[in-house]
Amino acid sequence: MAGKMGDIERAIRKLEAAAVSIVAEAERREVLTDDGHVGVRGWVKASLRISDGEVLQRVRSARLCADQPDVLASMRTGRLGVAQLRDLARVYANPRCRRLFGDAAPTLVDVATGHTFEVFRRVLHEWEAVADADGAHCGHDRAHTSRSARGAVVGDGYYLDAHCGNAQGDTISEVWNHFA
Repeated sequence: MAGKMGDIERAIRKLEAAAVSIVAEAERREVLTDDGHVGVRGWVKASLRISDGEVLQRVRSARLCADQPDVLASMRTGRLGVAQLRDLARVYANPRCRRLFGDAAPTLVDVATGHTFEVFRRVLHEWEAVADADGAHCGHDRAHTSRSARGAVVGDGYYLDAHCGNAQGDTISEVWNHFA
């Protein structure tokens, strides 16, 4: 049974490679304008009638594979999983990561194909944090370092105003709910 599941999974991966290749080629050749579409996302959505989220993942994956042929080759052989491809494509879509991605791609693909998904995701997240040290993920750190709280008695009431990161806010909410 496990052998059949493996065969099916490899087939799915190869089909995804074919699908993203078609999207990449359509975008490269701008054939989508023949159908009156302004961009590749609209063309994919109209052609396949899939969700916006699926369109975004397919287009991101196509752009990654168009620029990184080794990633596409790993998909075509069935070595690289669809979920791993989509995670790589999400990181590649970040302009601050893209400039460093080419050098890291072979290692990231090796981790994706040679380790569990959880290990791959952790390594990718760590690489992303280094590659995008000043990027969007730093918002939590900024919220933590700029945290503040004020309290004041006003008339018969007590007013509390606080600003902190999500993790600290969760802890405060737990304590608050316990004593409220």
